[in-house]
Amino acid sequence: MSGRFPSRLILIGFIGALTGCARSTSEPPSPAEQPRPAEPPRPDIHPDRTTQPQLDIPACCGREVLESGLALAQRYRNEKIAQRRFSHAAFWEAVSAPVASSALRTETVGRSINGREIRSVTFGEGPATVLLWSQMHGDESTASMALADLFGFLTGRDTSAVRDRLRRRLTITFVPMLNPDGAELFQRENAVGIDVNRDARQLATPEARTLKAVHERVRPQYGFNLHDQNARTRVGAQGFPAAIALLAPPYDSAREYNEVRSRARLVAAAIARILEPELEGRIAKYDDSFNPRAFGDLMQ
Repeated sequence: MSGRFPSRLILIGFIGALTGCARSTSEPPSPAEQPRPAEPPRPDIHPDRTTQPQLDIPACCGREVLESGLALAQRYRNEKIAQRRFSHAAFWEAVSAPVASSALRTETVGRSINGREIRSVTFGEGPATVLLWSQMHGDESTASMALADLFGFLTGRDTSAVRDRLRRRLTITFVPMLNPDGAELFQRENAVGIDVNRDARQLATPEARTLKAVHERVRPQYGFNLHDQNARTRVGAQGFPAAIALLAPPYDSAREYNEVRSRARLVAAAIARILEPELEGRIAKYDDSFNPRAFGDLMQ
């Protein structure tokens, strides 16, 4: 799933969506989790496929998720990167405390054109795999800021049923700041002027090859391709400024739905449902035209 985020409120959407990804048909809720009222039966998108986790939208999308998420976003906000432009070194300095925690596993997975490290950060030990990457466009930094907040939450020392559930049910791999040279220059492209998100087919750049290699190793059931959007983007006939745009990317030019895209659409619906009370009339669906060179379209 792709998303374009001008606000660090997306931390709330991450937590709600990942909680939904963690709630699969293969594992019942733990006794520590609060029971919910019974919901009427919901049709399964693929009733003949029983091996893939199915997102339980009602379990993750109540008003209480938004309210608790707002509190978490405030509590775990990483104040060391308060401005949208920051360097590769500044980002990793800002997250040095959480990534030093035994709850996270960090490794160097590649290097940029100019030799800067590209690192992955992994949390959890569950059977469902999730991959998130940010800032493949160097001037789109707000998702990296949100990941810094999220690292703080995932390594928190307080008791959290949500954190425990994520750890138990998911293995989440993050690749923050995939394009560190572009981030250094605060430009969309990498150091030699190539758009990394148009290099999914040729893999001419080390940044694209790194993402491809991580994807092949992780084999994610859920993916989050995290972007910013133009501040002038408007939603609907009223023309309100878009606070967030979500997309379940197509896998072909006909824009049909396979199992991967169908699940991505449910995740997007979960995020929209969580954030809608706070962002009413400002949530958009991003353009779903198929791009044969883009990662979100090809990695399905």
